[in-house]
Amino acid sequence: MHVMRPMRRVGLWGIVTIASACILYVSIAAGLLLFPANADYTPPESGIPVYVTTNGFHTDIVVPLTSDAYSWWQRLDTVRFARFRKHQFLAMGWGDQGFYEASYPGREITASVVLGALFLPSASQLHLTFYQWPLLAGKDVVLLHLTSTQYQLLVQRMLESAVVQQGFRLGADAILGYADNGFFVPAAGSYHVFHTCNCWTGETLRAAGLPLPAWTPFEWGVLQPLNKLK
Repeated sequence: MHVMRPMRRVGLWGIVTIASACILYVSIAAGLLLFPANADYTPPESGIPVYVTTNGFHTDIVVPLTSDAYSWWQRLDTVRFARFRKHQFLAMGWGDQGFYEASYPGREITASVVLGALFLPSASQLHLTFYQWPLLAGKDVVLLHLTSTQYQLLVQRMLESAVVQQGFRLGADAILGYADNGFFVPAAGSYHVFHTCNCWTGETLRAAGLPLPAWTPFEWGVLQPLNKLK
């Protein structure tokens, strides 16, 4: 009986500590919305269309495969992706390799996968998706327009996220993703609780001059500021 009381206190202390850490984590992310980088950003009246999409948890950046500013076919493996030459857009998302692999149809996202992704710095992957047509802007799809200079900065940062073996092109070692128009490729950087998939999206968009907080672990940290640009 005397042993149980200290154990209960330790258990209660642990719960309070975890809850407090979670509240602090969310509060910092929310508070940073008030202090975006590139706060003087003014959206151009026209430009290169770029989409930012969300599934409620994860964000992707969707760019035109070809534009006046850049053609992704300069870097993409034209043999591996030959059947997508007539597609118009390419989506890129960054994330934890183990979580991505566990998300395959027929597999299971277990607690160990989630905890490992969050608390153990782990290998990352890029998920590439080819779209035949422009996306329809809406609740989960934000349409942006970037100048040529902004777009080139965006592309540069996206390309820096890929790990490409010397002498090869982006996607030469791609493996099939969730559908026949999606692929996984090795990525730079480690995934953990302080550097999530949405942090990557925020960093990449900030590099192009967009007004986003310095830290965006949640998808709403990315989407809320961008929706204000409409």
